[in-house]
Amino acid sequence: MFNFFPSYFCSDMKRVVCHIFLLFLLLATGSTVLWAEEQLPQKLQKLTDEAYRCYSARETENFFESIKRVKDATEFSDYQETYYRACSYEAIYMFEYVDRQKGVELSHAIYHHAKDNSSDVGMYFATFTLGTIREQSGNKGLAEKSFLQALKLKEAYDQLEETTAAKERIESELRIAREIQKRMLPHVFPRRRDVDIYAMMTPAKEVGGDLYAYALLDDLLYFCVGDVSGKGVPAALFMAEVTRMFRTLVDGHLTPNTIATRLNHALVEDNEQGMFVTMFIGLINLKTGHMEFCNAGHNPPLLDGEYMKVESNAPIGLWQEVEYEGEEVDDMHGKTLFVYTDGINEAENIHKEQFGDDRLKALLQQDWGDARQTSEQIHKAVEDFVGGAEPSDDLTKMCIKMK
Repeated sequence: MFNFFPSYFCSDMKRVVCHIFLLFLLLATGSTVLWAEEQLPQKLQKLTDEAYRCYSARETENFFESIKRVKDATEFSDYQETYYRACSYEAIYMFEYVDRQKGVELSHAIYHHAKDNSSDVGMYFATFTLGTIREQSGNKGLAEKSFLQALKLKEAYDQLEETTAAKERIESELRIAREIQKRMLPHVFPRRRDVDIYAMMTPAKEVGGDLYAYALLDDLLYFCVGDVSGKGVPAALFMAEVTRMFRTLVDGHLTPNTIATRLNHALVEDNEQGMFVTMFIGLINLKTGHMEFCNAGHNPPLLDGEYMKVESNAPIGLWQEVEYEGEEVDDMHGKTLFVYTDGINEAENIHKEQFGDDRLKALLQQDWGDARQTSEQIHKAVEDFVGGAEPSDDLTKMCIKMK
């Protein structure tokens, strides 16, 4: 077997001897994982064990056959460390025991394969293999350069692995947070003869700051749509708090403006980040059709395809002393109410053009069917308009059709 510990290390490379010694020691044992690769499947482990056995026994024909089986099994798999280690052993064995020129050619082939596939682990094994061949050729200066380069690649790859692992943990946590947030929003809506309601929210990022909710208390339908300032996790946490408070307050059969006022008083306290939420809060008496509502700095909804004229109350969570004013619609029977967040009308395409209020209004002046069909049609129209552009905001809409 080839010598993993060149004799000149002790004199020429004292500053890196410990690191190089460790790297070579790890490479000398085929079962040792150098690049945090998962444990090999039993069948693949047997192939690698046989290859290393043939290497140690210097069974040349058997070695090349067994190393080919390892390479064939791993080249296009997730086991890239095993693949490139096999290539390295093949090149060094070829150089040391069979044909020096072919050994050099194989070492260069490892380099080009790794480069073409942008493989850091491949580049490490390529430089290590070339360094070993140079050392065996007596070219200690170039060998040292190759080994130092391999060491730098290993250190860089370790840092990349740590960063990637941390990123994957964060992404996993965000996926869990997204699922939790989705469960907070209603996905089942009442089936009644007097009202048809549907809502949906699509976050621009893993988690969003938009919200919607409803509560049916006998013949009283409470509902809200909101848009929290900011994006990402902070907005999602604030959204969760607002949703929880809204559900608690509606149990007291309060009017929408009173709910807005109490939400504001609660959210202003200890709000060091200065976050706020715009909301449209409504209450419909399903028997009489009377609707009370409070618009807290939110986009004006559309009623039967026309933008409502609403009071310009402040967003919720900014100023303690605000008292919110309520408004009303006498009879909602036979009418369609569409409440949304500004991710709809401000959605941009690749040319930075906005979807716009006029386009939304024109769509809602058409009959798209029930509440769900209407919501989904608007959503599709926005997505088609945005095309390949990156989503800039959450998309939330609620449609209520009174019969």
